[in-house]
Amino acid sequence: MAYLGNDCKSKCRDHKNPTYSILRRDLDKRLSLKAMEKPPVEIAQEFRLSPFGDHSPGLHELLKLMRSQPIAGKHFLFMSKSQEEWVLGRFSVDSPIRPLFAGQTIFNNLETAEWYVFKIRWFELFGSELEI
Repeated sequence: MAYLGNDCKSKCRDHKNPTYSILRRDLDKRLSLKAMEKPPVEIAQEFRLSPFGDHSPGLHELLKLMRSQPIAGKHFLFMSKSQEEWVLGRFSVDSPIRPLFAGQTIFNNLETAEWYVFKIRWFELFGSELEI
């Protein structure tokens, strides 16, 4: 979704404004997706085996849900050495949002790093750890 700027604060509260409708529809969609049941572990296994490229419809929807969560507090990977090293980071929850690198969790393999973040986001969405 595009950044709408400060002038949107008053305009977006107007229920007749098309921008409000788009924002409301997006929020409603996120909330209904977040309330979905925990997917089968096989979907997580699919990601673990093949984190890049084409995915099944179930995994595709799960990844969209994971990636569409609010930025504040979200985990991410930062490439600290070009194609060699990735560091786990997390965005702050306070404004202005900024990247934080407290734990210095470092990966030398992107697939391992992506799997690590996937498991964190799974736990944050569904409240249970992946045991695979």
